[in-house]
Formats: sequence, structure tokens, C-alpha cells
Amino acid sequence: PCSKPSDLHNQVAWTQEDREIDYWIYLDGVGNTLRENLEVIINEESLEVRVRDLDGVNYWHSVPKLWGRIEPQNSFFKVKMNRIDLKLYTAKHDVWERIHHDPIRSAETKELDQVSQEKGGGAGIMTLLNQLYSAGDEDTKKTMRMAAQKATESMKAGEDALDAAMASSAKSMGQKIGEKMGGSMI
Repeated sequence: PCSKPSDLHNQVAWTQEDREIDYWIYLDGVGNTLRENLEVIINEESLEVRVRDLDGVNYWHSVPKLWGRIEPQNSFFKVKMNRIDLKLYTAKHDVWERIHHDPIRSAETKELDQVSQEKGGGAGIMTLLNQLYSAGDEDTKKTMRMAAQKATESMKAGEDALDAAMASSAKSMGQKIGEKMGGSMI
């Protein structure tokens, strides 16, 4: 009899190039498992891997909702000695931020894309900065206010606002980090 299934979520890695996602599940000795003890299910929006009776242990890995859609008919897997390699083909030319679907993150990304398309790229950046400010702690908000003030002053003086704001933010953040570490960074 095999033990309770072990989850493999902490033993994965992935990368994306164009529409191809390489997804690796690391498991020592998986190449020695019998073919009938290995099950890989690749669907449009999910994937599941089950390895039965590998040295008396059952393993599983499931992604119930992927970041985006894939083409299961073009996707495949190979079993190596110590890992399972999956090649997933995305249905669209989207850049995935992660493998798992995150409804909050996905909605934010779509919102930024929509704002950028409607109002130009700068509006998307402003939306992002507003979200960062809203979610930030008091130190972050103070630093952002100081950077905005410095940028406004620099614009009035005719300097490059972005360079001035970045320099101001970097200096301020460096000082905060230095204070937390008991010294000074700048």
C-alpha cells in the first residue's frame, strides 16, 4: 500500500518564450516509474500530474486554473530521470505573469492594458502608481509624495522630471533602508 499523496507544488519551475511555456516538475527517480503509474492531463485551462507508487509514495501536482488558455493538442510532456518536462503552447501571444490564474492580478493587468489603450501609455503608469500608493504603507506613501513634489519642482525649474523623481526616490528609500539597518546608505 502507498502512503497519502504528496503535493509537488514546491518542486516546479517554468519559463516562457513566445507562445511556448516550459514547465518542469522535479521528482527524484520519476524516470524509473512504470508508464501505467504516470498520468498527465493537459486541458485548455488546467493541468494535473499524478505519479503512483514511486518507491511506495503517490505524488500529485495540479493547477486547477492556468493563467491563460493553452492548446492541449499541441502541448506534450516527456519524462526524464528526475523530472517531468511539460511543453505547453498558449492559445494567444500573452505574456504570463505566473502559471496559476490569479483573478485579482489578472483584473489589474486587464485594467491597466485597457487604460493604456484608451488614454495612452502614461495613463496606465499613473493608474499603476495610484494603485501602489493606495496599497502602500505610510513610509511608501510619504516617499511617493516626496518624489512627486520633487518632480513638480524640477519641472518648474526645467529639469528632466523623471530623472529628478527617480533620484529623489532612490535617495529617500536608501535613507529609510539605512535607518532600518542602523546606519546610513547614502
